[in-house]
Amino acid sequence: IVRYLLHHSESPSVRLYDDALPTRLLEGLYRCTAHPAGVDDGGNACASNNNSNSGRPKPWGTYVTIQEAVEGMDRFDITGCSVGNALCAEVETQSLDEHRHNLAVAVVALLLVGREGEASATVPSDAAASDPPKLVDQLADQSTALESDAHGVAVWALSSTVGSEVRYHIDYAEQYRYERNITVPPLLAGTLQCTNFAAFNDSGEEIGDRMVGGDFAVNLGGLVHYETNGYKGARSGDDRGGWTDPFVGVRSQSSSGSSAPHHDEQTDWVTVPYRYNRATFHHGQLPHLSTPIESIPHSGDDANGRSKLRVILGMNVFGHDIGPDVSRAPEHSDAFRRRIKMYRALLSKSCSNGDGGERSSVHNNRLSVEAVKKNKALSKLLVLAKREKVKQDLRERQEQLTNDIFEALQAASSVGVSAITVGELMDSLGRPGANGHWPTPTDVHVHLHHLLMGNGGPNKQKERRIVLIEGEVGKYGLVSPSAKLSSTQNTNMTRGF
Repeated sequence: IVRYLLHHSESPSVRLYDDALPTRLLEGLYRCTAHPAGVDDGGNACASNNNSNSGRPKPWGTYVTIQEAVEGMDRFDITGCSVGNALCAEVETQSLDEHRHNLAVAVVALLLVGREGEASATVPSDAAASDPPKLVDQLADQSTALESDAHGVAVWALSSTVGSEVRYHIDYAEQYRYERNITVPPLLAGTLQCTNFAAFNDSGEEIGDRMVGGDFAVNLGGLVHYETNGYKGARSGDDRGGWTDPFVGVRSQSSSGSSAPHHDEQTDWVTVPYRYNRATFHHGQLPHLSTPIESIPHSGDDANGRSKLRVILGMNVFGHDIGPDVSRAPEHSDAFRRRIKMYRALLSKSCSNGDGGERSSVHNNRLSVEAVKKNKALSKLLVLAKREKVKQDLRERQEQLTNDIFEALQAASSVGVSAITVGELMDSLGRPGANGHWPTPTDVHVHLHHLLMGNGGPNKQKERRIVLIEGEVGKYGLVSPSAKLSSTQNTNMTRGF
């Protein structure tokens, strides 16, 4: 997992922005996600009618560069509803994908680049002004973060109904992970609630959101918490990562009066109730989930009698290092689905014989050469699989070298030797002239350097650490072979990086 300096705050926070966007824009987002073809209540086409989806619409995704959003500010009026009107007026000349992308550009332009005003709420309330979610404010000010940190925003939207939930996880560049097995979290993650479930009493007074459940919860423990629980609780066995509902017995239905976030200081879970037109931002590496939707009352049905769906729009801000890769196949886009389908082709045991039938591509538990040659997706994936095997072998050897280094340092300490030099470890653990076999003395040198540099970052949480007794670690060069090292137990297991 890649860890950015931006994520190394010891006091991460969650920031809420209520009434974040013009409602006309949210109406467009809702229609083009929940009902991506057809006519809205006012007789306006919400998109071109080239969508052939049946049943609940598929999620969609796109990518908006910061430069594109800045240029888009000239086209959008952030003070009124002309944003949605202008976009919807153009739909007859747009494809569905083009219309959705323009909506996404408007969201990024108005919410991240041109947004005005402070957060409606911050949890914890005493979070420092330099906290990473403040990147939203930095983007709004068009400060150096606009140019140096953020390349663009992966934007996606999906609809859900009763029973839907999103289990405990972290966001990351999924396509990049499929290709390289490297998990890269975004710099900043955010969500926007796009469905107005408002109902009215007999007197015509609005009584607030009436959807029960569907809350957003994020844990401030970051990657330390995620390493304990794993994806969807694969390590801990709890697919909610220890989250419990803080509102049990307190509410029966969501309302405007119960939309304040709740912070459990014992578990570091922050629970944010659903509220229409609420944007929530947090550090990109924080694990989070969406609670089950318990009920959506019929009072929320639209004028055509269709039950309303909960539509949520997600945003992941990526830097210049990974943004261009993400932009080629953003999550939930058609390009993303095509690539994932290709990568999963290896799991299939058959391929087409060219006449519409299927024939086995496995003979004696081996893939035939002919089958691989005829299946371009499969042959490409086999090359990627070979690369991943090489990478996995290297990761295992690196882990073994780390253990060998600590064993050597501990063995020296047990016989009264206070420190070992980097050069001595290179000589004892490296393999001179190993003809490509890892590790060589130079490999040991580089590995030691990375371990030392990691003491100020993610390795701070590890139980054992390498200590530099004498010598220096250069910012751009390697630690000197004459530098003296020892190991120690890390008892400072505080939260954060």
